[in-house]
Amino acid sequence: MVFNNEKLLNIRSMNIAWIGKRSPFCGNTVHSKEVIRRLEKRGYKVTFLHFFKNPLRIDNINELSFLYIEKMQAYTLISMWTPQVFFRTLYILSPNILHIALALSPLDFFLPEFSNKLNIPVIGTLHSAFSLEFNNTNAYTHYLLYKTYSNFIALYTKIIVFSTLQRRLLLSLGVPPHKLLILPNSVNYFKYLPGKSRLKQAVKTQCIFLFFGRIAIEKNLYSLLKAWRVSSIAKHGKLLIVGSGPLEDILMMDYKASHGIIWLGEVGDEFKRINILKNMQIVISSSDVEGLPLSLLEAMSCRLTCIFTNAGSNAEVISSYGGILIKTHETINCLKILFPFLLKRNGFWHIVSHKSREIVIRRYSLFKCVRKLENLYSEVLLQHVFVKYRFI
Repeated sequence: MVFNNEKLLNIRSMNIAWIGKRSPFCGNTVHSKEVIRRLEKRGYKVTFLHFFKNPLRIDNINELSFLYIEKMQAYTLISMWTPQVFFRTLYILSPNILHIALALSPLDFFLPEFSNKLNIPVIGTLHSAFSLEFNNTNAYTHYLLYKTYSNFIALYTKIIVFSTLQRRLLLSLGVPPHKLLILPNSVNYFKYLPGKSRLKQAVKTQCIFLFFGRIAIEKNLYSLLKAWRVSSIAKHGKLLIVGSGPLEDILMMDYKASHGIIWLGEVGDEFKRINILKNMQIVISSSDVEGLPLSLLEAMSCRLTCIFTNAGSNAEVISSYGGILIKTHETINCLKILFPFLLKRNGFWHIVSHKSREIVIRRYSLFKCVRKLENLYSEVLLQHVFVKYRFI
């Protein structure tokens, strides 16, 4: 049987069911929102399915929400009835493709079965953090998560990963190579533009260092704060902490304004986040585990100097443009040397970061990544249609 792609598939009229989360705020929520917006602008119909207390509708995204028992930063606990309700919802929606941001909830394990019953291809994007260096508890914990998920995600039609390092980890756990596609996290570089720092003059300091992320155990913020206090540079530099989390109150008690630390809390407004980045010089992450953090790509797009640990996909990104990479087990020692060094040699910032924006435009552009995602959708759907009608 000969297939005419255009007759079989009208790609732009494709109906996509996207399963993700709206809260709590993190890179996963931002990624889903940005990609869905872009897909809708390009003519796709996207229904966003997530867990929320009450039905919610924002922007131009069609949304359906499902009740949950407990929602945490990394995982959502659902009731025993949720899979059945979700299956019926999918049956009514009848999407062409099901796309989920993993790992989300126990519902993740039901999707391959639902996919087979409803004859819908299912694609997963694996956001979960990892580390290839098993030198801390967080790295082992996330490795066990990957090991648990590896058998189930092998049943998905396709799994999107952010880097060759993440792909290598899944291959070592037995996921077939043909199931994996590298499609990195991405950023809208038209929004995240370089700017001049006015905040530095306002707070009367030589340099502002920025931590941008969740204040949780896997982010290892304690090591960053300890290195900062040991460095004794509060008179000449400031450390701005943007984010919130379970460890926020505890750490704020020990690390105060007298140490040159400014706690700003969570900033959910995109315009404010961009404005903060434009006023920074150096962005720091001390994470034990990572996926591919949007904060890194956003900082690079603003042409900032990035100091990140080699957790997750960080090494693959930073090695391509010359940012500063530190080992997860040497975070304190490295940072207490780097803080005074960078403060005294501000010309070094520009040397390190001058290529960063060009790398983002070339490799981590939201527009290029969405086009690649479109190609994946059409490829998966065409293959699905071919298998469905191969005996006709």
